[in-house]
Amino acid sequence: MDVQSFINSMLASAVVIVILIAIMALVMFINSKKKISKRKEEYVTLHQNLKPNVKVEFASGFIGKLVRVGEETCDVEIAPNTVVTISRYSISRILDK
Repeated sequence: MDVQSFINSMLASAVVIVILIAIMALVMFINSKKKISKRKEEYVTLHQNLKPNVKVEFASGFIGKLVRVGEETCDVEIAPNTVVTISRYSISRILDK
């Protein structure tokens, strides 16, 4: 095997590796885009279904019942006679289905 054929085979191998990496990056990009799109739909649905007397969970793990839903904030009863005001974007899911 001479030097020129060795260089050609190394170049061919490098090209194949670059193509495989590009394909993997494309697959990861498409998969990520789908997940982001799905999560966005879930948030839209979540915020459309926020209404008083619905049990919700915060991103921090607290659970409470919505008392008032505003544009940016919500009042949530986390214990009897204990109402806190939170950002509506800190609500991670609705527990009443």
